Amino acid sequence: MDDPDTVQLGRIKNRRDFLAARNGPKYRRPTFLVQARKRSLSVPSRIDDNIARFGITVTKKVGNSVVRNRIRRRLREVIRLNAQSCAAVGNDYVLIAREPSLNVPFSALVSDFVAAMEYLSQKLPLTPGQQNPISTHSGQIAAAKQPEPEGRPDKSASSQPTGSQSHGK
Repeated sequence: MDDPDTVQLGRIKNRRDFLAARNGPKYRRPTFLVQARKRSLSVPSRIDDNIARFGITVTKKVGNSVVRNRIRRRLREVIRLNAQSCAAVGNDYVLIAREPSLNVPFSALVSDFVAAMEYLSQKLPLTPGQQNPISTHSGQIAAAKQPEPEGRPDKSASSQPTGSQSHGK
């Protein structure tokens, strides 16, 4: 992990960080919603400023605890396998799972995740001297890419899920 070209991955653990991602760009797919935000550089430098952090939310509307945990495990594996090649350092990403993510093929989850990361990398501001992670690793992502998604995410804030949310540990 000492290679400067690889992105280190971290976890979002605090509720305020999950809520802060709601105000950033979003990417909606049938399997999940990805919310992102650029972490503030005005806060004094912390040890996690040079990593990309991920959080997973699976609400009780999706199913019982067995279903929620299975979805959470599938999404964690998608992140583990693909995030280093397409996540940007200094960003937080929150995946809000939807019910279809339980039964779709794993390759569909991967393609949705890669498409979401590509879209969000264009929407989030880059810090000076930082390169777009998608353009630097386009050869690795091109193999996993599916055709362009139908339509773009809806920009309305009224479609936010409400109620209690269960965050992955």
